Amino acid sequence: MSEFIDLIAFLIVNLLYLVALVFILVFINKQSRSIWKAPTHTRLYRSGLLAVLVSAVSAAYFFTFRFHFFANPNTQVFGFPCPYLIFQRVSIDAPWRDFGGPISFVAYPINLSIFLFFGVCLLWLTKLLSQKRQCASA
Repeated sequence: MSEFIDLIAFLIVNLLYLVALVFILVFINKQSRSIWKAPTHTRLYRSGLLAVLVSAVSAAYFFTFRFHFFANPNTQVFGFPCPYLIFQRVSIDAPWRDFGGPISFVAYPINLSIFLFFGVCLLWLTKLLSQKRQCASA
């Protein structure tokens, strides 16, 4: 019974990750289109969007495949913020057991969308502030 509850909880968490991924991708798509079509400071916004894309791809790669940490002495996590593999043991003498389920296949796209989300939000706020300044000066 406990394994069934663990499986249900794991599936619910993965479903929430995928729903968040869809919402983030829709937001990124909408904001990047508005930045790309911006009538003022077009070159600046396009180069900013390209910089956000390059930095998000590299940061997502690093944090997904090269970053690992110990959540506690008996749990080692690979990947952040969405891990792709978790090793856990009962005690120091016990062997490591791995927990790498279906989330392993979508960890990089989820992390990429999270990093893109923050970068696009930063560009969006920059665009709003520059529009307010233009309206105030006009």
